[in-house]
Amino acid sequence: MSNPVRKFEQLAIPDFYFSAMENWGMVTYREAVGLTSYDSTPLRTIFSQLITQAHEYSHSYFGNLVTPNFWDVAWLKEGFATYFAYLSLGNLHEDWRTVDIFAVSELQSALLSDSGTDSNRTMNDRWVGSPSSAKAALDFVTYAKGASIIRMFADVLGAKPFRRAINSYLRRRKYESIIPEDFYQELDLVASELPVKIGELFDSWANQTNYPLVQAFGNVSQVTLSQRSFDFSGDTTAKRWWIPIQILTPTFESKLHWLPANNESLSVKLPKQSPWFVVNPRLSGYYRVDYEIENWQALITFLKLGSLESLPSVSRAALIDDAFNLARASLRNYSLPLTLIAYLKRERDYVPWITVSRIVSFLDDKLRDRPDTQQTFRRYVIELIKPIYEELTTKEKASDILIRKMHRELILSLACSVGLESCITTAKSTFDRWIANEIETIPKHFKSFIYRIGIINGSDQDWENLWNRFLQMDSYVDKAIMIEAIASTDNRAFIHKFLEFAIQPQSDIVKQYRLTIVQSVLNKNMTTTLKYIQSNLSKIISLGGFKFLEKIMSAFGERITTVKQEQEFMRFLDQNSQILGSSLGSGKKALKTANDNIKWISRCAAQIQEYIDKNLFVL
Repeated sequence: MSNPVRKFEQLAIPDFYFSAMENWGMVTYREAVGLTSYDSTPLRTIFSQLITQAHEYSHSYFGNLVTPNFWDVAWLKEGFATYFAYLSLGNLHEDWRTVDIFAVSELQSALLSDSGTDSNRTMNDRWVGSPSSAKAALDFVTYAKGASIIRMFADVLGAKPFRRAINSYLRRRKYESIIPEDFYQELDLVASELPVKIGELFDSWANQTNYPLVQAFGNVSQVTLSQRSFDFSGDTTAKRWWIPIQILTPTFESKLHWLPANNESLSVKLPKQSPWFVVNPRLSGYYRVDYEIENWQALITFLKLGSLESLPSVSRAALIDDAFNLARASLRNYSLPLTLIAYLKRERDYVPWITVSRIVSFLDDKLRDRPDTQQTFRRYVIELIKPIYEELTTKEKASDILIRKMHRELILSLACSVGLESCITTAKSTFDRWIANEIETIPKHFKSFIYRIGIINGSDQDWENLWNRFLQMDSYVDKAIMIEAIASTDNRAFIHKFLEFAIQPQSDIVKQYRLTIVQSVLNKNMTTTLKYIQSNLSKIISLGGFKFLEKIMSAFGERITTVKQEQEFMRFLDQNSQILGSSLGSGKKALKTANDNIKWISRCAAQIQEYIDKNLFVL
């Protein structure tokens, strides 16, 4: 079906709240998203920009041609635009593997956000009933979760039937306002062999918060599957979903089965002598999976010794992500995921490393106030990452495809972040040459970690030099990259200077980066930042209002990792309760998040330390 919009104007705006916004015939972008220099912009940034552009173009169909009746079902435009952005870019560049990247970027990120105890929105959200509440719908539920559920049902129906349904949906409903039932009707026309109508299947996902944990227990000949709700609190509220189930063994892939939305279990027979099995092998289902320990152990053995190509890369990424998040939810000990990832010395595919990078970054950040355990964890990761780091090196080949280039950027960034010595040395020397000579350039794909390593391992003068480069820089792509590096210093005077820059109305910085600066500084300078906020509270409220302060309060909650920090933040709330306004509620919510973090860190740190102490030199 041809695009109803014949011409798109592209407009980059210096100070724009959203990353991008589509209007009929015109797409507006934040400068850092809309302006790209192929000579200087990192490749993963360019990939993200292309996904954003494809997302906005998709709105000419989903949003313009067919328009959701109201914001309570905004997933009918944003979920579709998110999914079709990856799909359309993948159709143009098959070797970019955009569907796999969707699974580990959008779907796994959505699962993570949907695991919190405060995840209280549904895709069909009855609480969004007025224009003032519509902004609440612009979150991961509408975008990433909506896209993931759409993709799950596209996989259930098959690519060709789903495409027929979408074409019919757009033709029949063009220039109309639509509700989910309009979409369901078209899916029903192409569906076959379903246990109930599409609407009942789909609404079990669209009308409930969180998602299921599928428990797959069995032996070499039969698997029994059941479900429960998953979140990090351990809540087992009696939510139930219609869950599409497929099972893969070394020699067999099952047909589609359905785990019903009740307390019934499902039994699936396997060919005899299957040494292991995985559920949801293409990571198309929006759920996590846990196995009996015998199957986990069989999978660990296979990953260490077997042919990795016989298990899809997204399956390997799913095993890693599920194992770590089961441990985070106290459903497994951290010994399970740490044993599982020992195979990474053999992993050469980009997709699982996206998952690994996210998990390592999370754990490394949470362990920052337990330096002994953090260093132990880093040593373990270094041993796993060395083989792929040495294979990729820092030099590109003319024959390297996009995926390999992005893989190199990811691995080098991860290696430097955990302190791999050769990575640190190379990054610091590159930074030093660039600082000493303005004619020198930093390889575009490596800017983010080279800037950061240069500051962490540099002098006060290095910080001043980068600060001056930041102020002189015209490109907001580069400014955005530099922010995290500038915030990496331990120098309190420099932190104060950066925070002053962020909240001064006359500063030459666009509004959307003011919060980014505060969040970046918080990562290493909790107490210094809190004292600054305390001293400048009125100024901050005057600059950005209580909404700005609410976001700062939430950032504190995510980053507090010690009892001392929690107590300091509690005193801040008590002393300023009369002037915090609506942000006081966000502060109290942040305090609960901080308390949950501290309890979790205490438990997980001990498990990580114990396991690695016993196993580091077995690798």
